[in-house]
Parts: sequence; C-alpha cells; structure tokens
Amino acid sequence: MSIAGRRLSPLATVGILAGAAAALRFAGAVQMRSPLLYPDEYIHTALARSIVDGTFPHVRGGSVSFFSYLGPLLMAPAWVIQDVDVAYRVAQALGCIAFATAAFPAYLLARRLGVRPNGAVAAALLTLVGSNGVWSGDLMAEPYAYALFVVAVLVGTEAIAHPTAWRQVAVVACALGLPLVGGAQFATFGVAYLPAALLGGPRWSLRAFAREQWVVLAAVAAGAVAAAIAIASGSRLRITWETATISFNYPLVESAQWFGVNLFVFAIGCGWVIVPLAAVGLWRLVASIEARQRAFGTLSVILIALQLAEATPFGVNVDTVLERYAFYGAPLVAVAFAWAVQELRPGRALAAVAYAAAAAALLLPVVPPLLAADVTESATLRGLAELETDALPAVAIWGPALTLLAAATAWRRVARERALVAVAVAVCVFISVGASRHFVGKTRENEAFRADTRDDAAFVTWAGSDALDLMRTLFWNRNLERVLILGPGGSSDGFPYRSATVGPGGAVLAAAGGGRLTGPYVFGPDTVVAQRGARWTRRRQALAVEEKAPPLVALGWDARTGIVGPAGRILAAAGARPARSRRAAEEPRRQAEDVPVRVPARRRYARSSSPGGAPPPRFPCRRGPCSPAASASASARPDSSPAVRRASRAR
Repeated sequence: MSIAGRRLSPLATVGILAGAAAALRFAGAVQMRSPLLYPDEYIHTALARSIVDGTFPHVRGGSVSFFSYLGPLLMAPAWVIQDVDVAYRVAQALGCIAFATAAFPAYLLARRLGVRPNGAVAAALLTLVGSNGVWSGDLMAEPYAYALFVVAVLVGTEAIAHPTAWRQVAVVACALGLPLVGGAQFATFGVAYLPAALLGGPRWSLRAFAREQWVVLAAVAAGAVAAAIAIASGSRLRITWETATISFNYPLVESAQWFGVNLFVFAIGCGWVIVPLAAVGLWRLVASIEARQRAFGTLSVILIALQLAEATPFGVNVDTVLERYAFYGAPLVAVAFAWAVQELRPGRALAAVAYAAAAAALLLPVVPPLLAADVTESATLRGLAELETDALPAVAIWGPALTLLAAATAWRRVARERALVAVAVAVCVFISVGASRHFVGKTRENEAFRADTRDDAAFVTWAGSDALDLMRTLFWNRNLERVLILGPGGSSDGFPYRSATVGPGGAVLAAAGGGRLTGPYVFGPDTVVAQRGARWTRRRQALAVEEKAPPLVALGWDARTGIVGPAGRILAAAGARPARSRRAAEEPRRQAEDVPVRVPARRRYARSSSPGGAPPPRFPCRRGPCSPAASASASARPDSSPAVRRASRAR
C-alpha cells in the first residue's frame, strides 16, 4: 500500500485498516438510539459508573453477582463525562477502537508462523471485518475480550513452542485476565492450554511437559484449590458450576447436532469461502515439524472446539444459537488461511472440505434444529435474515448462495488468495451491514426513559414491573441511584433495592420500620399516581416526577394508555381528614361501573376486586403505619379482555 508515492510498511497498513474499521464500526454504532442487550449492557455500565463515582464494586448501594470487573474498568473513562448521551457515544467509540486493535496481534501471529507481510495484512483485514464486529457498538465486554483473546493465543503459542518461565507467567496472566474481562466462558483458554502444550510441545513426553510447563502447572494446582474452596463456600462460582452441571441436559445426539450448527454459523461469520482452505491449513499445522506452527495449530483447534462446545448446551436446552460465545476463533481461522494460501496447493482435501461445506449450506438452514432456533444472539444469522423479501424467505436466498460459493472454492482457478480474500471480505461486510441494520431497527423500538430531577431522586416501582423498563430508566438517568420497591417482593432486575410502603399523608417509609425515605420520587410508565384533590389524566411522558409522595399509587397500570397489566396493586394513604379513592372501570359494550373505596383517616383497608365484579367485603388491617391498600388484577389483552381505564380522585 502506498500514499503520495511512498510505500507504507505492512504494520502501518494494518494501522490504517484498523483505524478505518473502527471509524466505520462507530458510524454504524451511533445509529443505535439506545442499548439493546439487557441486562448485560446495564450491569457493565453500572459498574463502570461505580468506578468513576468511587463506589466500586457496589451498584445501587449493594453488591452484585458479577466478577468480570476488568471489562467495566476499561469502559470507565467514558463515564467520567456526566452527560449520559455523550458518555454513551464515547463508550461505543472505545469499544470500536478496542475491537479494531485485534488486527495487530493477528498480524504478528501470522508473521511468527512465517506468513509473508501481504498475507499477514490479509489476516489482519479478515480479523477486522468479521460479522460479529457489530457487538463493538454495544456496551459489553466482547470488543475488549476479542483483542485480548488474540494476544493470549500469540503468548500461548510462544510459551508452548519455546517455553520459558516468563512466557508461562504471561500465559497465567492471560488465563486470569480473559475471564475477568469477558466472563467465565473464557476459562476455555486455561483449559485448552495444557493439552495443547502436551500435544503440540517440542517433545511429546509427560516428564518433559511437567519440566517445561512447571509454572503453569503450579498455577493450575493453586487455582483448583481456590475454586474448590469457592464452590464449597457457595460463591458465584458455585452458582455458575451448578448452572452448567445441574440445570442443563447433555444428550449426545442433540449435542452433536447443535455443535454442527454452531460450527456452521461460525464458518459463515469467518467469511465462509476461506474456511475450507483454513481447515486444511490447521490440519497441516497440527502435523507440522516446526514447533511454533504445531503449537499454534494445536492450540487453535482445541480453543475453537471448546468454544463451540461451550455454546452447544444453550442450543440443546433453550434452542439458542449463542454465537457470542463462539466467534472469537475467527482471527485464528484467518491466520491459518493466510498460512495455507502460502504453503499449500489446492488438492483433494480442500475439495472434500469445500463440497462438505456446500452440502451443509444447502441442508442445515432448512432442517431442525437450525430451522426453528432462536438467533437473538447470533449476529451472523441476524444479518442474513435481512435478505428476506415478500416473495422469498431469507434462507431461500443465502442458503443456495453459500452453497455455490463453497463449491467454487474447490476449483483451482478460483482458490486464489486475492479472490478468496475479496469474496470473504464482501461476505463479512454484507452480513455486518445487515446485522447493524437489524440492531439499529431494534433500538428504535426502545424508548429512552428520561426524567428531569435532582441527584438525590429515588425511583419508585414494584416487584411486578418490567425489568427492562427499570434498567432503561436507570441507564438514562444517572442521578437515580436508589430503587424503592413498594409492597412485597424484590426488584424485578435482581439488583439491590430498598423495600418501602406508603405512609400517613403520602409519605414513603422504609418497610422494615425505618424512617421516611425522602424524594423527589420518579415513577415508571406502569405506575399511576394522584395527589390529594387532583384528578388523574393520562400523561405523555414515560416517567413522572413528584416532589411529594402521592397519597395514591396504582401499580401495574400504564400511565399513558390507562390499560391495566396482567396484575396490579393500589396503595393509598389518608391524611388527617377522611379520603375517598374513586376508580372507574370501562368495558366494551358495557356501561361503566364505579367502585368506590373509602379510607377513613388513620385507618388502613385491603381489598381486591376485578372489573365488573361485585365489591368484596373490606377488612381492617392490623394497627401500624397508615398504608391503606387495594389490589386488582385483570388481563390487558383488548381482543379477549376488557380494556380498563383508570381515573383516581383523592379529596
């Protein structure tokens, strides 16, 4: 590559490609109006903010079951900015830059294997254009873990081929750092390193293996003891272990089917046409007499297999293609392809793999389990789904297209480096654009909940609220750090909260006999509030801000449409004078019926009813803080159940 007549070095070319890729990824990311993948994006953001605010690792005043703290730490610089809109875009930019940095270790890895500079640049380019690069626009750990994973493979390859104590220390650091950045699924690197070092090391001998890898073996022994203690003590690690071993089933046949599905989707995300030659290249690398090549091939094959196997139980048990767990091996496929193009000639092995890929592309998309799978967390399949037209489903277009491309790679005249790289880049870019369009469209369906209030405000909700509404509210309103739950139950998102109740005169009190919880108070879209002497009307905004706690709070009713949810609860409090709460329920083709609820001063009553039913008897509650309450439940489907509109008056 040259600029103004001056030829650039290969590494400078990689830098330019990485900068361009980061800019293009960010251009797509800024089209997203809001985060999409909750709760992941919310918890990463909350922890990143806690680092800036000095409350790390607590969120909302309490601890959370989370240990991948390095990801939020890398995102924290963006949240030094107090403006949420600006900080959100800066955080996206950091993710796009982090993802693009994976090109540098991929280039270095290819060069260490003996690939020529142009081939190494091609491997770096293929690392950048993978379809799963769309995750770089989300506030998650994926873009940071992507680059670190390639670095870990580079370090591991050197430590296996030419073991030294310091290289093994670097391997241990990567094995610890990857789970702390990306999550527990990256424990696969530590698991893969030991068999790769045994099988791909300079000498295949247990005695030589123990002598050359003593630092890693000592670290593994210490880690096993620590993990056993953690599991026995009931830590988060025990929950993860029980989830993987008890709550999931592992039938052999279905597991094999889903492993094949994950491998198929992984191959498409890598660029598809480079995979047959890369597969032959990995096979030859594993059998190579050169230590570094054999180490890379062995480690890469084991890592890719483990990551695909890790995503398999989610398909078997919940019919989900969890590509987010399995796409990290794409740079390894790109490096193997670059080496194979240089060192191998097309032959029968390439033709066999290419025709097998063609058959898979023709059959797998139209038969179970892929046919009915949930593709929410598969960027590749989401991007391909954008091909759907009124006349044809998407699979009828991309299935035959991939079949023809795979079959074409078996021809010697077609299997040229430049042609294959160009087609692979085109496939990845096309899928990435489709996936980005899909994600942008999804975010436009999500409303950004905003409230103009002071820093000490509290968000008041109930146990039956939508967890997504709660997390959206807290994401866009950084000053909301307290969550108060009215009535029984806990926070719907599973994170820290304070139990509360409505007290005399409309005060919000701590449920466990505590004092007054000060405002201002912010109420969500599923909460209707009414001040004394005021008539409730539908509000336009999703959130309502009240400086004083309202004497009547209706939970489970949409404040903008007046439609009741699947369940609801009314909390009302009287002051010094008698009060009355009036509720009118309207049904199609039926006369509206008023059901009065009278609340004598300083007394509390609980009642339940359903629209149109006879008023049930009232039961005085035990003595205690004044918090009269009534609850109601009804279906919210307008086609089969009444459309219920609420009007509340307290006077």
